[in-house]
Parts: sequence; C-alpha cells; structure tokens
Amino acid sequence: MVVTLSANPADARAARQAILKDPAISGLPEKLVADVMLVLSELASNAIASSPANSTILLDWWRDGNRLWLQVGNQGHLTGAMKTEMPDALRARGRGLAISRLLASELSIRTEVGTVTVCAAFDICA
Repeated sequence: MVVTLSANPADARAARQAILKDPAISGLPEKLVADVMLVLSELASNAIASSPANSTILLDWWRDGNRLWLQVGNQGHLTGAMKTEMPDALRARGRGLAISRLLASELSIRTEVGTVTVCAAFDICA
C-alpha cells in the first residue's frame, strides 16, 4: 500500500495510523509490530526533517512471503554519507537510522537524482 504524506511533522502520526489499519499488519506478533512502528516513525521523521518545504514523502509497505517491507522516500539529496552507527551519547539527534538498522532484518539506502529512499525488511517468524 502506498501513502503520500506532506513534509509536515504531524504526518508521521498519519503514517502510523495508516499502517496499523492494513490487513498485512494484523495478526503479526506484537513485538514485530512495535519494531515496525518505531522504524516507521524514525524513517518518516528523517524524511520529513530532510525534505524541502511543500514536498511529499512516499510511504510504502508490503508483505512478501515471510518478510514485511517498509519503504520511505523523500525529495531531496544527501549532503554526506547517511550514518547507520549509533552516535555519541551526548548528541541530541542522529539515532534514527542506527535504531532502524538494529530493529530491521535488513536496511538499505538508495539515492537517485532528487530522491532518497530507505527500505527496511522485517522477518516474520511463523
């Protein structure tokens, strides 16, 4: 399912509400849903914070066999390498990708001209 959000911090909540209503999420273990929701919050917040004003964020998720995929894309560009390591404990920001990398089974970052897309995969244990 694809959801389009504005680059507005309040839309991160709308993203969480949309994914929770999807049948692909229902019936999954509670801990997995909590992990997916935290990663979604972090990726959506990062995308919103790094997007130009009046731009859009694309959120997509789907199940493929025993995997749940979550993808967040935004308009913009990287000014440096995206850090997936946990920052110094005294830094106020910069933990979102590190947290996502720890919780997801797989995390990838793709950049193309004018867009950044982060994709996280979660293994679904039967």
